[in-house]
Parts: sequence; structure tokens; C-alpha cells
Amino acid sequence: MYNEDPGAHFNQGIFGGEGKQKTQQLKNLTTAEIKNIVGGLNRPPFMCNLSLVDFDDKTPLELLELLNTVLGELDETHKAVDIRSETQDATTERICGFLTVLGFPFDLTPSLKRDVVHGDKKTIHNILNWILQRPQDLKRISYTSKFLVALSIPEELMMDEEIRETMDVYKNLQAEFTAVHQNLEVLRSEAMSPDQLKKEITQLESEKEQLISKISIFKDKNDDPDFKDLLDATSQLRKEQETEARNAEKMSEQRNMLEQSEQQEYMTRQRLMDAQKNSSADVTADQMLVQLRNETKKNRELCYDVLEREYEDKYQRSQKIEMVLAEPVTTQGDIDQLANEVRRLQRDCQVLDDKLSSTNPADDNLAIYKTQAAAASKKKENKNDEMQTLEKEKIALEKLMAEKEQEYVQTKGTKYMKRDDFKQYAASLRGKNQKYKKMKKNLEDIRSELAVLNRTEQILKNKAEMTDDLMKKLEEQKGIAGYSKIQDDMEKVAKDRQEIDKLKEGSLQELTKVVQNIEEQLKSKKSKLAPQIKQLRTYRKKYEEREGDYLKHKKAYENTLMSFEADKKNLEEDTNKLWNEYKEEETKYHSLNIQSTIHSVLKKNIQMETQFQKNPDARLSDDFKSLSEMYSAKLEQEDETIRDLKKHQRYVKDNLENNSLQVRLFDDLVKILAVKKKSALSGEAAGIGYEDKNAKDYDRFVLRED
Repeated sequence: MYNEDPGAHFNQGIFGGEGKQKTQQLKNLTTAEIKNIVGGLNRPPFMCNLSLVDFDDKTPLELLELLNTVLGELDETHKAVDIRSETQDATTERICGFLTVLGFPFDLTPSLKRDVVHGDKKTIHNILNWILQRPQDLKRISYTSKFLVALSIPEELMMDEEIRETMDVYKNLQAEFTAVHQNLEVLRSEAMSPDQLKKEITQLESEKEQLISKISIFKDKNDDPDFKDLLDATSQLRKEQETEARNAEKMSEQRNMLEQSEQQEYMTRQRLMDAQKNSSADVTADQMLVQLRNETKKNRELCYDVLEREYEDKYQRSQKIEMVLAEPVTTQGDIDQLANEVRRLQRDCQVLDDKLSSTNPADDNLAIYKTQAAAASKKKENKNDEMQTLEKEKIALEKLMAEKEQEYVQTKGTKYMKRDDFKQYAASLRGKNQKYKKMKKNLEDIRSELAVLNRTEQILKNKAEMTDDLMKKLEEQKGIAGYSKIQDDMEKVAKDRQEIDKLKEGSLQELTKVVQNIEEQLKSKKSKLAPQIKQLRTYRKKYEEREGDYLKHKKAYENTLMSFEADKKNLEEDTNKLWNEYKEEETKYHSLNIQSTIHSVLKKNIQMETQFQKNPDARLSDDFKSLSEMYSAKLEQEDETIRDLKKHQRYVKDNLENNSLQVRLFDDLVKILAVKKKSALSGEAAGIGYEDKNAKDYDRFVLRED
């Protein structure tokens, strides 16, 4: 099935295969690796719900079926295969051939193939461990292997021009498939999902609305005529800052590209010099092969040792940076507080220096205070040095944080969301989700009601069509086809004419009455409303004046309300911040209190243990001299209990069938004895059956058929 090994030419091309030399022997897996296997089998898409004991107790056939299930997730053709009905040769060819295609890192020797087919535990465990470490990569390899298999055509057939052209077309299609697949992988890695794009769009729209509201508030607060110039200047400054940031990013990218090109140039020159040395000297093919092997070994060491160390260092640095970024931000108030503390300490030091300079140096009573003052000054200098180093680190971290925020904006496309912004965004999402669920429920109800109405309409139409068809058939039988339709039309026209005549008469009478009433009402209302209209005109003027005053006071009220709300929001934020600090301090207090209690108990136990160890007469109890002996004895006791339970479990599993059979036999015996007892007590034994007198050397009771 898989005779060729396409992994030799597509593992390196598409997936960046390492090209390692295959090992000869399988290794014994550790407990951690077996746990990883069980964890991988318990995760989707397998969901085997296994424990370590269940996995260890599986039979060879069950292990082989489990391996076939895992391979079926990589290639659908393995799912349709039944291991129990498949021959061993077919299983060997199918599984080992597929492992060869996947690039299994061990040599598939005949003995290894035999172990695979026989379900050897060590072999199956190694294969599962290797597959479950990289399932997605192996799935891609399995997919591409169907299209990149190298066809083995005899040389005498390759002499045919048509076959040779077909083979060239086949190779060109393989190369095209490789390029397309690489581009697809790049696009998948770079492209964003629609959900992420929708989230970013909604976030940008919300930020836009917030900015518009803030700008409008700022405009209302600042009625200065020069505000427009100030706004233009700030917007121009922001654009220049963004241009500067983009230029700095481009400069860093160009520098990185320059460093890479210089490194490539150096490596190329080094290879050229090596090639010139080899060509100038009389170097044999074996010597060149040895040199190439040494170069490969050096490159492999560089790849696995140097680059791995660099990766670990950079990962640790990124972890430290994330920890620093996760810490609370130092505010201007904290900086001012530290500066005030520094100034206070400097004043205290100056006062102490003045006192020291004013005292008599010959007085021996002040020697102690002098030493204390010297120690305090030295401590002050150390603190100043520490403060300077901390300030430098703070500046460097702020710079690094700004760079990380820029990188975040570049990679994510949006600004880093703080905790309050994220909470607000989550609250809006929850509200939209509830609204969506409600609207969805209403839509489902409407759709169900619409389906019922459509069904009812369809049934009524069918019934109407049936009655119409019946009438048409009767008319055709009587020789008056179309009579019902003509009669209906005539009746309808007559009814419509009568209704129209009635409506005309009524409408004419009503119109005359309405016109007369309207004229009378107009005359009466004009006479009544004349003085009121004059008064209304004066009221309109007063209303316009009052409305202007109202709008003016309303604007002042809104401005005052907005300032109060801003102050209220600031106070709430300060209150929440102080409350959070209080909760954190309370948590720290309780944790420290618990830790101190634990440490005191541990200290007491350690003191007791040292007393028991030092004093030969002191003992913890009659059975144990010290705590270590007691704990060791308990551990041995638990180990012994575990061993006994495992033995009992093994005994129960081995005798399960015999014990279950014995239980069923005893149940049947109890039922028979109960029937015999019932028949003996009721005196109906003769009616149920009889004793066989002809039986020799055994007792026999024959049941009657009735």
C-alpha cells in the first residue's frame, strides 16, 4: 500500500524536516511519557477515557486496535479496516508502510515489524508516544503523501517519449502542489479568523465613539477661539509621532536584514574558502565526505545546543518582562511620595552632619554617636546608589514597555486593553449576547407560527381546489360547464352595484351635513377665539424669551453635572483602588499568619526530632524512636497494602469467569430448592413430578410437563 517513501523529498521541503539519522533500538518509556500518551488519548478526537492502570492492562490485540484508531485519525483509510479479520501480512504492510511514509525515526526491521503485528507493549507505546507528540504535522504529511509519491518506472519504459513527457508533467504538478501547499500554510498562519476581525471592528468602533464623545466634551469645556489651532497642532504632532515610530520600525527591520545579509555573506565566503582549499589540495572523495560529515555535525550542534540556549534565554527574558508588565503601574503620586521621602532623609542627614561638625572631636562620649552617624551616612550612600540603579531600571523598563505596546499594536492591530476597558467590553458583550438570545427566541417562535400558518393555508387551498374540481366535473356532466363561475360573477357584480349606490346616497347626505356643521363651527369659533389669539401672541413673545433663558441655564447645568460625574468617577476609582489594596493586604496577612503557624509546627517537629536523635533514651512512643521512623513505618505499611491490593485485584481478574459461573450455579440451585420447598409444604410434590426408581447410584427427580 505504501511502498515508496515520499517523506524523503517532502518532509524537508514543506515541513522543514530535520533529516536525523534513524536509531536502531526502541527505548523504555518513562512514567511521564506514558502519562502524556494517556493524556493525548483522553483528549479530542480520541476521548478514550483511560487511566494509567487501564492502559497498562490492555492486551496486545487491544493495543493494536488502539494504534489503528490513532492512525485512522491521520488517514481515513485505516478507519474502515477491522484488525480482527485482517491478515497479519496485510496489517504489516499497511501499518509499517504508513509509518515509513510518516517518517518514523526507528528502523523498521523484520523483528520490529513482527512486534508491531503481535502488539508488543514496548513497541506500541513508542509508536503512540511519537505520533501523539506531533499529530497535526503527521496529519499534513499523511495528506501530502497521497500526491507526492515517487513512481517507480523501469528504465526500459522510460525510453518511450510519451511516458517520459507524462512523467515530466507529473513531476511539474508535484512541484506546483508543493508551492501551493506552502503558500496555503503561510496564509493560514498569517490570516485572522472572522471572529477576531469582528471583535477588532467592534472594539475600534467603540473606541471611535469614545474618542468622539471625549472630543465633544473637551470642545464644550474649551470655548477658546484658539482651540481649533491647538487641535490641529496636536493632531499634526500625533501624525508626526506615528510617522517617527514607523520610521524607527523600518530602520530596525533594515538593520536586522543588514545583519542577516552580512552573516550570510560571511558564511558564503567561508564556504568559498573551504571549497578553494579542497580544490587546490589533493583531496579524495572519502576525505571530502568526512569533512562534510564534520560540518553537518557542527551545524547540528549549533542548531540543537546554541540556538536552544538562546531560545531559553529569550524565553526567560520574555517571562520576566511579562511579570514586570503584570505588576501595578507606578503613578506620579508614588514618585512624588518617594521624592519627598528622599528630601526628608537628606534634611535629617544634613542636621546630623551639622551636629557632628559642631561637637568637640576630643570628647570620647560622642564616639558611639559618630560611628552611628558614619554608618547612617554609608547606608544613605548605598540607598542613593540603589535608588539611582532602580531609576535606571525603571527608565529601561518603561522604554521596553513602550516597545512592547507598539509590538502589540502591530501584531494585534489594537491598543492594549486595560482591566477596566476589558471589563466594560465584556459587559457590553454580555448585554449583546442576552439581546441576541432573546431576539433569536422570538425569531424561532415567529418561524414556528409561520410554518403552522403556511401549513393551514396549504390545507385550505387543497380543499378549495378539491371543491372547485368537483363542481367543474358536475357541470361538465350536466352540459353547463362554466355556469357556476358566471353565476358567481353576476351575483358579485350585483352586490357591488347595490353597495356602491347605497354608499353614494349616504356619502352625499353626510357631506352636506358636514359642510353645514363646519361652516357654523368656524363662524362661532372665530368670534370666540379672537381675544384669545391676541393674548396668545403676547404669550409667544414671553415664551421665546423664557426659552432662551432656559437653554442657557440648561447648558450650565449640564456642564456642572458632567464635572460632578467626572469627580464622582475619580472618587469611585480611588475607592476601588484602596479597597483592592486593603483586600490584598488582608490576604497577605492571613497567608503569612498561616505560614507562620505551619513553620512553628514544623520547627517544633524538627526540635523534637533532633532531641530524639541526640538523646538515645528519648523516644516518641513505645514502637517508634522518632518521627522519621514512624513515617518510614507508615510508608512501608502503605506499600505493603498496595501490593496486597494489586495481588487481590490480579486474583479477582484471573478467576472472574469461574467465580461468576459459580454464582450463577448457586442462584439456580437456590431457585430449585425454593421450588422443592414450596411443593413439599403445599403437598403438591406428586403433581409437579415423581422420583425415578430406575436410576441407580444417583437420585433423580423428573418434572411433569403439565
